[in-house]
Amino acid sequence: MAKQKTTVKQDGNANKETLLKTIDEVCENIKISLDEQFATPERGEIPPQTEKKPLEKTDELYGKILKYAVEKGYIIASDIRERFSIGFIRAKGYIEDYKSNGYIAEKRENNGYKVLLTMEQFNAKFQ
Repeated sequence: MAKQKTTVKQDGNANKETLLKTIDEVCENIKISLDEQFATPERGEIPPQTEKKPLEKTDELYGKILKYAVEKGYIIASDIRERFSIGFIRAKGYIEDYKSNGYIAEKRENNGYKVLLTMEQFNAKFQ
């Protein structure tokens, strides 16, 4: 996104049309930025250049964290973060991926997200 510098004369004699045009451009840039930032895959709004590969196929911790969750019966980001020494955002990424694959419940309960995958199912898929 190109940045534009617009100056307004100190004496207040700026052209009204120029100011309105600048405001419209700034608003459009903000809208584009927000659309990119909050795009959702459910609505097909992820631009191709920002689409991520599934963690399941690219990340060595994916199976380890999921196995840990299956053994516990629930999963929360802070627990993943502490147990596997990773950042909170990365931990939330695992949770979002597990939800989208149907391994854990969509809604969080009191103690975390309920794991829907049994150990037998886990072993069949990941071992």
